[in-house]
Amino acid sequence: WEEIAQANIGLDFKTLRGRLEGNIDVYNKQTSKLFTNILTSGVNGFYTLSGNLGGIRNRGVELLLRYAAINKENFKLSVFANGSYNKNSITDLEVPQITGSLINEVGGPVYQWNLIPYIGVNPENGNQLFLDINGNQTENPTDADRRASGKNYFPAYIGGFGFNMEYNGFF
Repeated sequence: WEEIAQANIGLDFKTLRGRLEGNIDVYNKQTSKLFTNILTSGVNGFYTLSGNLGGIRNRGVELLLRYAAINKENFKLSVFANGSYNKNSITDLEVPQITGSLINEVGGPVYQWNLIPYIGVNPENGNQLFLDINGNQTENPTDADRRASGKNYFPAYIGGFGFNMEYNGFF
């Protein structure tokens, strides 16, 4: 099983005679004994097996605001918005795990892009240009020219908005 240590602090509030309410939460979550794929020798027919190895830290903020625009006996209307920010990083991993264009390594985010920087097209012949590991232009990059980008496909910011309406008991 994974082991998790988490700390949260939050504030809930109501103001403007209860018409505006909201909450804000800040959290820090450390997962150790992360359940993940462990690389093995391909000799046995499997390249990975599932087990507990590694650690991840998630830190972030969540916010919710709700405003009761209309609050009559038979009709109620409120609008709301929420948002969050989350940053994760790998804190413990025996060896970097590379899968195609993704890499997991200590200090980086989970599943960060492991790419060769693209810089455009060679105007003389129309071939694509990349930066090699030494910062030189090349049309023929190799896997040795890949580098971790520090970015992944998980959004750091997430949000939403909407409204609630109630009329004569129908919501």
